[in-house]
Amino acid sequence: MVVECPKCKTKYEVADMDVPPQGGAVKCLECSNVFTIYRDPLDIKLVPFREDDFEPSVSEVKDIFRRNIEPEREAPVKASFSTQEETFLEEAVSEKVSMPEDPEKQRKHRKAERLGRSLVKDIYLYHKDKVEQGRRDGTLVQLLGEEIKKSWKFYKRQIDPEVLQERNYFKDALNEIIAEGKEVFK
Repeated sequence: MVVECPKCKTKYEVADMDVPPQGGAVKCLECSNVFTIYRDPLDIKLVPFREDDFEPSVSEVKDIFRRNIEPEREAPVKASFSTQEETFLEEAVSEKVSMPEDPEKQRKHRKAERLGRSLVKDIYLYHKDKVEQGRRDGTLVQLLGEEIKKSWKFYKRQIDPEVLQERNYFKDALNEIIAEGKEVFK
């Protein structure tokens, strides 16, 4: 297949087999721009999904769980987690429980969380060498400061101010993805 750098328009020939199924980042030899290439799309019929069509309530989820999951259980499964993993799981569960009841507000929170994670994953993808160096040297904030500022400005423009006051999903994603679960970004 032929791919083109979106910045300088230089074309390259790439073998489909060299591109991972989920796509991969490449660096242009002419202008050093980093961009993602994908295999040709699969021939799958897509049916539009509207979030408003399916918004189960907490009681509906509990009912589905009782009917479908609980009967399959024969004996309780004992899982062993480290203290850090247990703390993370407890926080994750409490965060999901504390999600607002208002469906519109839930939608705004989910949008903020998805956007925050997406922006941080892009930072990680395009600046992986800086991330790894920053983790080693403890200089993540200094090395990634400009990229984080740009993404933060974009994030703030896209997210409802009320959601921004309630929770900083962008910061959460930075600590989870870039800082590997440590609270480096405050």
